[in-house]
Amino acid sequence: MWSECCWRKHAPLTCGDLSQETVLRSQTPDDKRISVEFRLKQCPVDQEVCVCWVAFNGDLHHFYRLGNRECDLPDCHAEQAASNHAFVLFFKQGHERVADDIAAERLICSYRPNASNEQDLHRIEVEWEWGWPRVHVDTVAPAECEYRVLISPSERITLPSDCNWRIRYRFRCPPLPESFDKCTQTFYVWGDLDFDNYGPFGRNQTHDYQFNQIVPQVMIGRCLAESDSGFRPGWKLFDEWVIQAQYFWSHKDGTPYAHCGEIISVQPGEELCTTIDYLASVGAISVNMSAPNGRSSSIYLDRPFPDNASLYRSWSHFFHVAETASGTRGSFARPALNVEYKGQVNLTTLASVCPFEVLEASVPGCAGAWRSQLYSPTVGACSQLGEFHVSKACTLPA
Repeated sequence: MWSECCWRKHAPLTCGDLSQETVLRSQTPDDKRISVEFRLKQCPVDQEVCVCWVAFNGDLHHFYRLGNRECDLPDCHAEQAASNHAFVLFFKQGHERVADDIAAERLICSYRPNASNEQDLHRIEVEWEWGWPRVHVDTVAPAECEYRVLISPSERITLPSDCNWRIRYRFRCPPLPESFDKCTQTFYVWGDLDFDNYGPFGRNQTHDYQFNQIVPQVMIGRCLAESDSGFRPGWKLFDEWVIQAQYFWSHKDGTPYAHCGEIISVQPGEELCTTIDYLASVGAISVNMSAPNGRSSSIYLDRPFPDNASLYRSWSHFFHVAETASGTRGSFARPALNVEYKGQVNLTTLASVCPFEVLEASVPGCAGAWRSQLYSPTVGACSQLGEFHVSKACTLPA
């Protein structure tokens, strides 16, 4: 569709801004959803490269590691984003937290897409010539970067704040995926619970966090798998299935946060069990994901959004505020099971981990059937993708 090379230190391009001398900041995003892809060619073997999303205030987030595949590092990274969000690619030194921490001699480039067709893929390719990075940017037609198998209740769910409740899922650990590249692909398989109805894009907003998701999961590939004392997430590479209890939340400006439990290795075919328990007497939520022989990962959540402790005193406080906003007895919640497949996706690899064998999905107040569907960001909800049908995607008890 369009292509340009950067020979100058700072170049306003047709569909974005590219700089090799300053770190660009995100600006107010518009409604256009796009994808970005960073690719390295002939990266120096002894260098580790980092790609970050740059917040409006210059804070760095995500910290995806790239490099030379001889060093077991991926040489590309792709993700969905919004127009006017900024990214930076730099040689990592170890202590960078904000844009100003990146020394000029370690900056490779910074890119901010700002005008294109919705769902375009912005590809930023860096090739080293005589030790100097040459940056090439182009936009191409939309490419699939995510597929999902979704299983959810057919009815809307509310959960009470004045009594204990438990959500419980049981399913089999999937087979190892075929034709799978842990550096460029990710599977997250989970039974979760979210309260996004009360965020900035929900019907009854009470706060400014876009995501509010309790999500214990089994995963493989390039996965969010750790968090520091400030709840900043980090990513790791896995070539076998692992389970981990997680709580993930994200501000409307795109800043992500996570609270992660212990990582536990599991095997295909093992029965996995997730429990999400609300403890009304203390207003907290206990989260656990377990495998046979007593192996488990757990986290304890005394309040939502712990990065902002002044917002809610407890989960019961959050539920009371939510009930008032929606005018309901109980808070609107969205439980679901999901096979989430991200990166350089293909239907053959997705099919290799199916059927998703669900043994139990127990949610208070949910007596109706659960529906299953396939989902693609470029298509939306759909009954089938290519030759891959919903009937092959999951099995549920009769």
